[in-house]
Amino acid sequence: GEAATSTGIIPNHPPRRWEAWDGKDWQEILLEEEDDRTDGLSFSQLTREGGNPLSGADVILHLPLSFPSVQFSNYRGHWLRCWYTPPTEGQTPYRRSPKMSGLNVRSIGGTAPISQEIVLEQEILGESNGKPGQRFKLQLTPILPRNDDEYLLVSPPEGLPQRWQEVNDFAESGPGDRHYMLDSLTGEIQLGPLIKEPSQLAETTRLRSYLQRGTKPSNDQTIDPLEQQPLERQYGSVPPKGATLTMIKYRIGGGQQGNVQGKGITIVKSAVPYVSQVINHRPTYNGADAESIEDVVIRVPRLLRTQNRAVTAEDFETLAMEAGRGGISRVRCLFPTEKAKPYEQDVLSLVGSQSLVKEIERYQALNSNEQEVKLPNNLLNQIKGSLLQQSRSQLTSGQIRLLLISSADVTAIERGEGIDPQQLAVAPSLLKQIQTYLDERRLLGVEVKYDQPDYVGVSVQTEIALDPEYNTPTAKRTIKTQAEVALYRFFNPITGGTESTGWPFGRSVYPSDVVRLLQTIPGVRYIGTVQLFEIRRIGDGWQRSLPSSPEINPGINGLICSWQDNDLPSSHVVNLIS
Repeated sequence: GEAATSTGIIPNHPPRRWEAWDGKDWQEILLEEEDDRTDGLSFSQLTREGGNPLSGADVILHLPLSFPSVQFSNYRGHWLRCWYTPPTEGQTPYRRSPKMSGLNVRSIGGTAPISQEIVLEQEILGESNGKPGQRFKLQLTPILPRNDDEYLLVSPPEGLPQRWQEVNDFAESGPGDRHYMLDSLTGEIQLGPLIKEPSQLAETTRLRSYLQRGTKPSNDQTIDPLEQQPLERQYGSVPPKGATLTMIKYRIGGGQQGNVQGKGITIVKSAVPYVSQVINHRPTYNGADAESIEDVVIRVPRLLRTQNRAVTAEDFETLAMEAGRGGISRVRCLFPTEKAKPYEQDVLSLVGSQSLVKEIERYQALNSNEQEVKLPNNLLNQIKGSLLQQSRSQLTSGQIRLLLISSADVTAIERGEGIDPQQLAVAPSLLKQIQTYLDERRLLGVEVKYDQPDYVGVSVQTEIALDPEYNTPTAKRTIKTQAEVALYRFFNPITGGTESTGWPFGRSVYPSDVVRLLQTIPGVRYIGTVQLFEIRRIGDGWQRSLPSSPEINPGINGLICSWQDNDLPSSHVVNLIS
């Protein structure tokens, strides 16, 4: 770097991007600003600490898995770039271009693909009875797509073991083909069935009609009922009787438990030479549990109505879910609406919450003797949040807004941690996948704006008394934990609400909601005081405060959530009373 000269930027927020070419697109490779020890090529920190910028500083870049080499002229290499971006809010431009006196590259680690899976090997399924259409079942599910080394091995009583091949169906399987089918969801292995061919069934039926009428066919051929056997076809081979069936290897995994937040994987289960630590810098997503029959009954009619075209709000919501391939848990589509005319004298109507307006007017009335009424911080924060929500939700003709909620690891709820709103954000790659899918199906002239709901946190502090028979240390701990987990599950965008399908958009939280919920827990005799705290986003952080009214109103497009964060604090607190 150049010695002790200012570039005019804010060192920890420079207007530049580090990117690498993956063969298809430019990928950002500077994951955190702290990884740029040059402070945006200004060497500001190094200079303040008395160092010499000419000695250089490190920039840690995380290269993509796909990083192809290219040939140009007499050189062969990889494309890497650092380019200047237009300054955004909070950034200042470069007054002068940085100068580099040298560049040195070295490897300090590597990026490897990971998958959530458990490997099982040499699982014996049983013995063949020698009959067609046999079925066997693997012990664990769901089963991941099979690799080349994952197959069924059939060991006859006499002879060499046979490797069998998995197929999607038996339509092209003959009697000598060693084929089988495997249901990834249920873990059921099916061997080839014996099927009566339709033409043979028709011929058998025709001949039977002659026998019933006591007549002969037109060709004067005689028919012996004892000689008329149904003609059948075997689809796929049948293992001989007594043969042992063994699944050599298969992997299980998938589901929402595979969705892990960034930096959530840090433990090496088995030692790897020269590897000191591991970490996932980005969250994992797209994990979804198997669809239930009830969900299919609801989804299929909606999918048929869309006809693969996005026109109505329901179309956009359905197709966005399809495009997410399990990575999206909920979608809300907003169309432009006519703006309400604000009152001339009352700009408070802009906050969009009638209860909030009344609370502000009440506070003004109580302080009417003052020349200038200063609203308390909790009311100011609500006004700021409501105005921000109003500005974000304003749509013009031809625009729609999609609020997306990603699939998160709901097992954290059962651990009494809830789901942090950051875990509900949609990853850029998944967002691009949805955008591409909808662009092919939306009408021309329609612009889709992608966003997330206006999350509002709720923290509950309450007291419960237990029935006398539950007055033991173990029972108290168990019921206290059950109550806290129930609160995290109920006030949640994915599992919350009375239907357990996610807290409804725009629905407020009342103390009575807490009372009704906790009364369903066995052993709870009565509920004492219930105090609600609201947690609203202020800038880049969150602020916890008492609501201005008994309920917590998230706004028309807001969504209630709850999570554990000791820095706020945002946790639910359940105290036991006698």
